[in-house]
Amino acid sequence: DTSVQYNKTFYYMIKTYHVKNGVTYVSDAGNAITGVKKVGIPEDFKVVSSDVGKVNLGWNGISYAKGYTIYRSFTYADGTKITEQKIAEVGAGVTSYTADISDLEEGRTVTFYIKAYDTESGMKVYSEKTAASIYIKFKPVDNIRWYVSGGNIYVIWDKYECNSITVSGYNLFGYNDKTTN
Repeated sequence: DTSVQYNKTFYYMIKTYHVKNGVTYVSDAGNAITGVKKVGIPEDFKVVSSDVGKVNLGWNGISYAKGYTIYRSFTYADGTKITEQKIAEVGAGVTSYTADISDLEEGRTVTFYIKAYDTESGMKVYSEKTAASIYIKFKPVDNIRWYVSGGNIYVIWDKYECNSITVSGYNLFGYNDKTTN
């Protein structure tokens, strides 16, 4: 039934009829069914993979959806909350998106939301949202090197630079393989 609008309640009932000698006999209606037409929620929305500064999201598509809108929510270190910030809109048939998170602080959780949409009378009608979260890890220190001088081992590395983190210090962990003679 293509006349049913989104987010409107519909009712259906069935009556039987029989025609005999040109006369139509109609039964009483059975029990009515009712419901509300809604856009389906994308299933299996998840973080597929991540790397420094980006997160790859994936989901199972809705066959009739015209597209998907993706949002994110997070909290800055100062306590400022960003709630459902729209980050992308992708078209029908798309079932993945790479989100740029290079502007976010490490050591925080970011939650992504997705809503499918269809159109009706030229307006977008959205599904309910579904969510996937990821904890943004600190990246490891790169380019660690060592050298020996005067019988001492010296370890050096490049300055840590990642997004908005200001490093307070470094912890160096060392071990050796002790053998006995």
